[in-house]
Amino acid sequence: MIEDKIYIIHYDKLIERKIHIEKEINDFTNVEWVLNKNPDDLSDSELSLFNDGLSDGSKSLTMKHIETFKRIVKGDNDYAVVFEDDIILNDNFNNYYQLIKEQFLLSDFEICFIGNGCGLEVGKLIEGQYLYDSNGNSRCTDSFIIKKSLCKKLLDIYIEYDKYFVNIDFIMNKWFTDYNIKTSWSGPSIITQGSQNGSFKRSI
Repeated sequence: MIEDKIYIIHYDKLIERKIHIEKEINDFTNVEWVLNKNPDDLSDSELSLFNDGLSDGSKSLTMKHIETFKRIVKGDNDYAVVFEDDIILNDNFNNYYQLIKEQFLLSDFEICFIGNGCGLEVGKLIEGQYLYDSNGNSRCTDSFIIKKSLCKKLLDIYIEYDKYFVNIDFIMNKWFTDYNIKTSWSGPSIITQGSQNGSFKRSI
């Protein structure tokens, strides 16, 4: 049983993913769905933030992450977990999650990517160490633990940019580098992204 606050980013037209993710989060007791900011309900001012070359799905996903950061800032918790709706929990997720979270909360890292997006893994694992400096790099945005303090920073950074030309994971990589944000990867990764391993069709 995991009582930590979990935010799930979901587009309600993707019914297959909803059925899947509800099974994946069976052990989570404090779940909040992020269902707004869908492609068909973004405002003109929100759409104006993006280059026309980006798909509607990419624009929506970015705004859903921004919405999630806002909710975390308004919430009562000092940290939260963010999942996109195509995540697949690895075996022994619960045990490794607790170990990763404990080290993360005691560290000065501000975010920890716990999935293996793009097949990225920590090179050499050290026994008893579950957190590794990623030097400003994400591992996609499908799953991460983030501190409220960083969400506040990212919302301030977000309003400084005039245009977004790339997907949210690349946007965050630029933020991390430009503002010297302390980022980490879990080792091992404990989540696989279903839209990358063929379990789901891509939606962006």
